[in-house]
Amino acid sequence: MPVTLILTLFASLFVAYIINPVFAVTFMKHEYDEVEHKTNYKNLIIVSGIFLALALISYFAGGFAIGNIFIAALLLNALYRLLLKSAIIGFQTTTWPWVLNQYERTLVFSLRGRNPWYILASVVSLLIFSFFLISVVKPKVLFFPDNNPTYVNVYVKMPEGTDQNVTDSVTTLVEKRVTQVLGEKNPVVESIITNGGLNAGDGMFDRSVSSSKGKVTVNFTESKFRNGVSTQDIMDKIRANLKNIPGATISVEKNKMGPPTGKPINIEVTGENLDDLMATSISFKSYLDSLRIPGIEQLKSDFDNNKPEIIIQIDRVRANREGLSLGQIGLELRTAIFGKEISKYKEDEDEYPIQLRYAEKERTKSSMPSLPTVT
Repeated sequence: MPVTLILTLFASLFVAYIINPVFAVTFMKHEYDEVEHKTNYKNLIIVSGIFLALALISYFAGGFAIGNIFIAALLLNALYRLLLKSAIIGFQTTTWPWVLNQYERTLVFSLRGRNPWYILASVVSLLIFSFFLISVVKPKVLFFPDNNPTYVNVYVKMPEGTDQNVTDSVTTLVEKRVTQVLGEKNPVVESIITNGGLNAGDGMFDRSVSSSKGKVTVNFTESKFRNGVSTQDIMDKIRANLKNIPGATISVEKNKMGPPTGKPINIEVTGENLDDLMATSISFKSYLDSLRIPGIEQLKSDFDNNKPEIIIQIDRVRANREGLSLGQIGLELRTAIFGKEISKYKEDEDEYPIQLRYAEKERTKSSMPSLPTVT
């Protein structure tokens, strides 16, 4: 980026100091030059005839685009000679000298006697008065105004560890309810896309894979094709129709204007005791829900207390006897359950990872065998 900026500024300086003066000397009239006010109709007819002939030759040769360019040049030349030339000459000989004369008179008045001090005092007073006026009457500043959404994301979050099939069934239910609100063949709806597990995170840059997450995206047409239909109202109807789905946390969000920002209001609860922190967080969220404060669209907590855990008790004596460390045992369990990429299979330009892990029937047993399988 610095190199690009330096080259751009250098090119700008080159144009300013080399190209523009050449254009100015070539095309601008000086005060000592004789200005030709009358239009030379003979030259106009000759130039127009040349452009017309070239356009006809291009049309007969099949070059319609080139012919249109010659016709445009003919019209622009006629417009300049018949209308713009007299206006430009009038501006250069009458309007601009008057502006320069007024500017000179203003400078002379501003620099006469004590006038510069008066002007300086007036500017400083105006600056102080503007600060005072803004502090008294604060203008409403809105950098990124609220917009009618171009697309709406419906995020589905199930408890951690939920099976992918369960999450998919809930996401399918959400998709059906969204379709009920939109209706069949809605002219303002361009597409409905459903993701389960992959690319279903909350945020544009969240590409994580989770079996407990799903997302339904509704893409609307451009605003000029909506015929006055408010997509904000449609989003509110979607949010109202997705209530009371047990076991799932549903959030409906629209595309945001401007850079990504946090939530408008964030309340942080801290503590040293995890049990007290969990109880306080739940009770505080329930209290805010009971208040039913108008304007709150989404009230949710990022505290997750339902992550499943499996505690594995390792016989350390036997592990030491077999020469196994805790790290080796942990890597073996991870390879058995989640898998480990051991190689890649390449077909043309595509590459597919080869994962090594236990077969599904072996992973679901209470005890695992000692030999993994390749999938």
